[in-house]
Amino acid sequence: MATHDLQRLAGAVLVGGFDGTALPDEVRARLAAGHLAGVIVFRRNLVLRDGAVDLDALCALTRAVADATPSAGLRPVLAIDQE
Repeated sequence: MATHDLQRLAGAVLVGGFDGTALPDEVRARLAAGHLAGVIVFRRNLVLRDGAVDLDALCALTRAVADATPSAGLRPVLAIDQE
C-alpha cells in the first residue's frame, strides 16, 4: 500500500487541536489533504465577550473547518472539549 494511501486512512480517524481562535494554515492544509478528519474545539479557540462565547466567531471557525475539507469526502468531525 502506498504511503499516501496510509496517510489518508490514518487521517480518516484523527482529529487535532490547535492554539488560537482562527484555523491555522497548517491545520487547514492537513484537512484539505485528508490527513485529519476534523478538529477539537478547546476553550483556547473561543472568543469570549463579557464571559460568554461569541457564537458568530465560533460559527466562522467551524465554517473554516468545513470549507477546508475535501468536498467529495465526509463532513469533518467537530468535537468540543468539555471538562
